[in-house]
Amino acid sequence: MLKKKLALLTLLLGFGFSSQSQVLIALVFGDKLNSPNVEFGLELGPTISYLDGYNPGDWASSFFIGPSFNIRLSEHWWIHPSVQVVSSVGVENLDPYSIGDPEFDDLTDRFRVERRINFISVPLIARYAVTPHWLLQAGFEPALMTSAVDMFTADIEDGAQLNVDITDEYSRIDARVVGGLAYRFRTNTAGLWISAKYCYGLLEYPDPNSDLESRMQYWQITFEIPIGAAAKKE
Repeated sequence: MLKKKLALLTLLLGFGFSSQSQVLIALVFGDKLNSPNVEFGLELGPTISYLDGYNPGDWASSFFIGPSFNIRLSEHWWIHPSVQVVSSVGVENLDPYSIGDPEFDDLTDRFRVERRINFISVPLIARYAVTPHWLLQAGFEPALMTSAVDMFTADIEDGAQLNVDITDEYSRIDARVVGGLAYRFRTNTAGLWISAKYCYGLLEYPDPNSDLESRMQYWQITFEIPIGAAAKKE
């Protein structure tokens, strides 16, 4: 039974080209993916991220969503695989730079830049129950970059915006290590989980316009909502 559920998770991964497809599959098959020791659902929440080394530069906010599992292995151990089909990191309030357009370059001092890098991320997390409700968590998170853009926004009310595609400046593959805490609201049936995790990038990201190389770091607050939840044995 567990192999079948993991196979369905692999199927979700295979639909990575379409976040709508993954969410739809999760909703349709949710009741088929639960058992006494397996909880299936959707996870979503905010991301607060930063690319270190930039000065100036501020933390950026974004949103993530995707299907997930909580699989109980023993009294204390769980594994939590998921697929964040919509996920991004970035940095805000960067200095503008020349894009090779004389008409625009003469006005760059009126703009601020937000860098946004979009991914399909696959967190693979182990959880250890310290109490029936509280769990420590740590793991590894590979990711596939789908796009990257610098958004130039004029520093005036209703300012103009120009997007510069920088996807080709970066590697498509990324990897992070993660750690944090999780809270499980119910212990006798499947139910809502809430977790907080810190993620640190293992790979460096070269700046397209300088010699700077930075690593991503970010925080996520995750709401794990069960779908078609089945009763579980404690």
